[in-house]
Amino acid sequence: MRRILFLASALAFIDAVLFSVLTPMLPSYVSELGLTKAESGLLSSAYPWGAAAAVLPAGFLAQKLGARRLICLGLLAMSAASLLVAWSSNVVVLDVGRFAQGLFGAVIWAGAMAWLMVSVPEDRKGAAIGTAAGAGAIGALIGPAVGTLAGVVGADWLFTGTLLLTLPLCLAVSLSGEGHVPSEIQKVGSVVSAVVSRPVLAAFAYLTVPALGFGCILVLAPLKVHELGGGGALIAAAFIAAGAVEAPLGPLAGHWSDRSGRRVPYLWGLAVFSLALAVMATTNSLVLSIVVIPFGSIGGGLFISPAFAIFSDAAAETGLAQSHAFALSNTAFSVGLALGAFLGGVLAGAEGIGAPYFVLIGAFALLAIFASRGLSGVPERAAAS
Repeated sequence: MRRILFLASALAFIDAVLFSVLTPMLPSYVSELGLTKAESGLLSSAYPWGAAAAVLPAGFLAQKLGARRLICLGLLAMSAASLLVAWSSNVVVLDVGRFAQGLFGAVIWAGAMAWLMVSVPEDRKGAAIGTAAGAGAIGALIGPAVGTLAGVVGADWLFTGTLLLTLPLCLAVSLSGEGHVPSEIQKVGSVVSAVVSRPVLAAFAYLTVPALGFGCILVLAPLKVHELGGGGALIAAAFIAAGAVEAPLGPLAGHWSDRSGRRVPYLWGLAVFSLALAVMATTNSLVLSIVVIPFGSIGGGLFISPAFAIFSDAAAETGLAQSHAFALSNTAFSVGLALGAFLGGVLAGAEGIGAPYFVLIGAFALLAIFASRGLSGVPERAAAS
């Protein structure tokens, strides 16, 4: 199980890094290719739209091909897409390459998490999900810092260098004989029925709304630090510190949710994250603007693991295959990140940099009320029995 957990975490990390790595690189693409705002927005959103397109296909392929085979195919296709992005100077090809990266990233995520879920005991599911999801959240935070390397080595070599991760992982997965995903394929009608059910739609909200906060911070926190006189190195250090803080919290929060139910750690995470957003919205101190980024990751570390576990619980409740559930969860998180970054930037431009944070705090308060009523306060295994 430990081997599968390590591989699933590594796969989630790479997917998230490749999603968020474009953030600091976008201005250079705009200047080099002469992109309009609409074209730059399309390029920025191509990855999450690719992930959204893979929702149902990824789940069915995981059942038909088996998780390990699907992961290997996804990694090889992701490698090819990365080369396309690396060496293209045409915006249309770049859009296609980023769309393909998102598509195959979702395929990898669905296969990895389905593989993991059939390999862990029920009473350790939350902790396992927390570890893998935490690795993905860390990748989303560290991705922008990695993207700054493009200014040194170039975008072409940066994306080509991802093959040093994807190809060895493909070999490691192919050589692992552990784990099995059932080959029975669900009918499309039963999948759609489960997807639109109340538990799955609620799980989508529990994950997408917090992801809006992550996406907003990825755009607005660097802008705030820059306005206060901080440089790119300081911004990168803050996000790396956030990833280091969040790393151990994923499995701990998952374990907590296994023992006491999903509600308590989820609500605590929302509270801490909301406090961080309030500080980001009101402070004019450079030091506080830096420190609050890793502080906010404490909240993220507390709620992100229960949020992904809630998706798995909803799948079990509705009869949805875990492969479909985690394809959906990947889409929920990706769409939340993309919308948070886009809408946060638009609202900040119109109303000031603090406005998106206050809107998010209000959304989190409503979500907390919804969660306090809708989430169980007892361990999931006890509720199931």
